[in-house]
Parts: sequence; C-alpha cells; structure tokens
Amino acid sequence: MAGLNGKYDCPLFLKFLEESIKSEQEVDILQEFFGYCLQRKTQYNRFLLLLGAGSGGKSVVSFLLKEMAGEGNCGHVYLEDLADTGARADLEGKWVNICPVDDVRDMMSPHFKSVLSGEPVLAEIPERGAFTFITPCKYVVMSNHLPMEMEDAPDFRIRALVIRFNYIHEPDPGLPEKILPELPGIREWARQGLNRLIRNQGFTGHCNRSPGGGQSSALMDDVGLRKYDCASYDTCLTRAAMNFADLECTGCRKYEPLPLKYDPWVNREDTIIYMTTGGLSMPGTDRSAV
Repeated sequence: MAGLNGKYDCPLFLKFLEESIKSEQEVDILQEFFGYCLQRKTQYNRFLLLLGAGSGGKSVVSFLLKEMAGEGNCGHVYLEDLADTGARADLEGKWVNICPVDDVRDMMSPHFKSVLSGEPVLAEIPERGAFTFITPCKYVVMSNHLPMEMEDAPDFRIRALVIRFNYIHEPDPGLPEKILPELPGIREWARQGLNRLIRNQGFTGHCNRSPGGGQSSALMDDVGLRKYDCASYDTCLTRAAMNFADLECTGCRKYEPLPLKYDPWVNREDTIIYMTTGGLSMPGTDRSAV
C-alpha cells in the first residue's frame, strides 16, 4: 500500500487502512470500489460489505465515501425497505447507498438483487404515481457478523465484496475529521483504483461474472447450485500465467465442462492458486519458491 505521489497524498488515511483492514487484497478491493463509485456504470453488479465488530473502522470508511461522493448523492435506504416502492424512489439520482443491516438474509432478498442488477427500478410516490428509473447507485452494507452458511452461499459469493475490519481497542472518535482534509488525495487514490478495475475487467481476486446475465450465462448443476460460464475465462488463464497472486475464480472452480482446474502452491507466505489446463502448468508459472 504505497502512498500516493505529489500533492494528492493521504498518509493518515492509508495508515488507517493498513491498521484496520485485515488484508492488503481487501484494501485493493476497497480502493477499486471507491473508484467504482466515481462512475455511473454499474456493470459489475456487486455490493460492498463492511464486516466487523463495533469500533473497527466501518463508520470511518462509510463517512469518507459519503464525503467523497457528496451528501446529496448518497442514499440511506435499508435493504429490508426495498420491498416498498416508496422507499425505492429515494434511490433515484443517488450514486451510493450506505446502510447497516440487522438481518443478513436481506442481502440475498429478490428486491436487493433486482436493484443491484442495474435494471430499471419500479417506484411509486403520491405526487408522481408509479414510475421507473435507472440508477447508477452502488451499495455499501455494514454488518457486525456474517454466518458461515451465508458466506458459502454461491449467490452471495458472486455479488459481495467483503472487507473485514480488525477490532480497535481504543478508537479515536475524531479520526474521521482528522482524515477529512485528505479528501483530494483519497479521490485520486480512488481514481487509481478505478483505473485498475477497468484494466483488469473486475475487482481484485474476483472474475467479472455478471450474476444478472450480461456476458455470462447461468447454469444449474446436479445439486441446484448456480454455476457460470465465465466470460473472463481467457483473461484468467493469462493472469494465471503471469502469476497474479490475487487470482480466485470461485465460479469456474466447480464448472467441470470448462477444461480448467486449479493447482495450489505456496509462495512465500501466500497461497497462490495456479490454473492449469490438460494437466500441464501454464507457461510462466514460477514454483521455484515452493
């Protein structure tokens, strides 16, 4: 997590991320999601889950994201309220929606999946009646816990970007205001994340599989689990050959019709997942450090 160069520096913010978020990969995902919130497109159909006990830094991240996007561009519609057409109307024109969640099952509700897909949203308010709109809204959800059965659910794994926070014993209540002057640097940090997101065609450690359709076609296996014919298959092979340590493709891992399998190796302190075809290692894979 190197600091930014030039006048757009944000050392206090980067230090906060290093101390509060559990892995560097998750910091990269957070950077990409901040950048994702700077554009209108919603093609990745993913939401951000800030996960951790109280006093872990979730509120600091949500505060800074709201400040970066602008208060008027942020909504605070609860997931359980998305079943109400009047509540959905509050998403019109919003770039980011930030809310806590009490019942984690709301993250898999059909109403949330619908608005997450980027498809037209049906809403209704007395002064306008029923109407539809398309929103560029990105969704940030905060929770203190995540049950194992939810974490392993295929529908959850292909939609959620989970950022885990460490518990901070003595949090600084004034930290958000101390970091706020670094907002120009944070915005430039986010732009760098957006550039990487576009260049890699997906978030770090996640293939660009569209749960709502688009470039990917949904299939069903013998036990009813959803599997996806990954549109980024060739890109994944290239990334594997280049030893991308963050490679993880949970969609293709069990999709047997693709001539694809995984071969785990340990490189330094990280577990690297190399992809192989036909039992032969991809060119360029380096196992010298094993």
